[in-house]
Amino acid sequence: MCTRCGASYGSLRAHVNGEAVEENRIEPDCVNTGSYDSVVYCINCNGECSRESVEIPALGHTAGAAVVENRVEPDCVNTGKYDAVVYCTVCDEELSRKSNEIAPHGHDFYPNDDPKAAIVKQICKTCGTEGEFVKVQFPPAYTTYAIVGACVIVIIICLIALAAPATTTPWYKRRRR
Repeated sequence: MCTRCGASYGSLRAHVNGEAVEENRIEPDCVNTGSYDSVVYCINCNGECSRESVEIPALGHTAGAAVVENRVEPDCVNTGKYDAVVYCTVCDEELSRKSNEIAPHGHDFYPNDDPKAAIVKQICKTCGTEGEFVKVQFPPAYTTYAIVGACVIVIIICLIALAAPATTTPWYKRRRR
């Protein structure tokens, strides 16, 4: 009806649907779903013809490379440890944590090259622990005398063997007299 004269306009034209458009979009994240409204408007009068809510699935986590946390270094005798932790690269949520051990590395003693020492005291470079080790080492002068003495003994045995009379009977078959 006309608001001025009160006459009837006649029959109205039907709506002509346009393309659906997105409104009120909420983006999904790693764990939460998103959504938007799919709305169709009439191309003639721009009136709303339909509205439908559409859910967007959650994206899921994206695992990053493992990082080391809570590292405790081992020492000479104690075990060390650390956590290998994997985080999501999108939201930084912790996805996994694995504890690992690091074996002790043992003492690292300073060398002690005292040639006259029979028992050597050594000190660890890392922790300062003293350790004693039995060191069997002859002084150089004794070593020379020992080698010369051994050579003399071998020569004497060879001379005795050469001076003995030759026999064809083996030693184990000979009779004692």
